[in-house]
Amino acid sequence: MQAGTGIVLPDGIRELIDGRPDLDSLRQFAQAIDSSDNVGDQAMRNVQGHLLMLSSLNSKWSFAVQGFIARQHGNHDFVSFLRGEFRSASICARSPHGNFALGAILETFGAWVTTALCQELRGDFRALCKHQYGYKVLLKILNTLKHHADWRGMEDLLEEAIPDASDLACDQYGNFVIREVFALKVVVPREFTARLLWSISEDAEHVCNDSYGHHVAREALKNNRNAVLRNAWDAAQRMWRNRGRQQV
Repeated sequence: MQAGTGIVLPDGIRELIDGRPDLDSLRQFAQAIDSSDNVGDQAMRNVQGHLLMLSSLNSKWSFAVQGFIARQHGNHDFVSFLRGEFRSASICARSPHGNFALGAILETFGAWVTTALCQELRGDFRALCKHQYGYKVLLKILNTLKHHADWRGMEDLLEEAIPDASDLACDQYGNFVIREVFALKVVVPREFTARLLWSISEDAEHVCNDSYGHHVAREALKNNRNAVLRNAWDAAQRMWRNRGRQQV
């Protein structure tokens, strides 16, 4: 879309932002990106509430948004600015460009924004867990637990893993998320871990024999006891050893 002399806005941007911010603000934003590697903060603030959505359009705009966020390091007043961005978080988490902007927010502000972000992602855990970009955002959310994020802020979102735990454990992307929950044994409440483990054990044989699921089972059994999962794990290991001998 042409937006003034020499400035081209990405196709579909009008539909994406639904009329806000106005095109003059978008022209300023685009011009700032084209004219300098260090995009003016005022240009960013003029599109407040739409930064994450704009970051999902292409790599150039995503990189500019990431730089703006990084420059706010230590500015905790900026957190209120960011919370208005999270309404588009679920879309951006699935974007090959936008997911990096979300990651930059989590890396820069961590525990300060985790609760607000998790609230916006509620209802989408399963879909994000099985998405090639979405699962990376979930891993970054879990990583904030290592830096004093409040478990209660993400509990409702992660609760969505319980009913589908065995399915997610056997997914090419989801298995990384479930493994990380078990790996964070010190900061994840034991009660939640026990329920997650129980859910997986209901389909223990399948999980232990799955090319992705067996990684989850191994991580889960490192620090947790579950007779059903342990027996399925041992049986799977015997089967693979026997197959190896037969091939020799």
